[in-house]
Amino acid sequence: MNTSNSSLNKDLPKSWGMLLALGILMLVLGVIGVGMSFALTITSIVFFGAFLLVSGSVQLAHALFGKDVQDWNGKVMHSLVAVLYIIGGLMTVFNPIAASFALTAMLAGVFLAMGAYRVYVAVELRKQGKPWGMLAAVGVADIAMASIIMIGMPWTAFWVIGMLIAIELIMNGWMLIATALAKRKLDQQQAQPVS
Repeated sequence: MNTSNSSLNKDLPKSWGMLLALGILMLVLGVIGVGMSFALTITSIVFFGAFLLVSGSVQLAHALFGKDVQDWNGKVMHSLVAVLYIIGGLMTVFNPIAASFALTAMLAGVFLAMGAYRVYVAVELRKQGKPWGMLAAVGVADIAMASIIMIGMPWTAFWVIGMLIAIELIMNGWMLIATALAKRKLDQQQAQPVS
């Protein structure tokens, strides 16, 4: 048995079947999500709002009634943050379209900032004679993604978040399927008698 295969086998789960099933499930859900990106966007926004609401409520209850925080100097700030979470959660749950618009705009800003930074670093790497092409290409793709999102506003707010979630499910599904098949192949190789 090859020692590199033995080492690789330790990094993989013992059973490849469940991994394959999970990968197929995620792939199917991702493909369905692409077709339902509006519903996926709104659902994820409402869940996000619910998480804000629950975490803010728990934090506020802790700040007001927790015995360990009665003499704490940060109690007022802790309570203020909790109230902001609750307000944000309520606004998100009761107006998911506006929340989707705001989060999509923030997402475009993140893509723009990441892209600009990556292009900057790529230029610096090029000056030093180091590999820079892939980083520059990813940076330009980030900037293009931000531009597409912002130019398409307000309509992109209805589908971008759901589409990105669906793409993530598809990519993760393919990764799990590939890992499961690699594990299966490795198991088959190890089961063959050494001649």
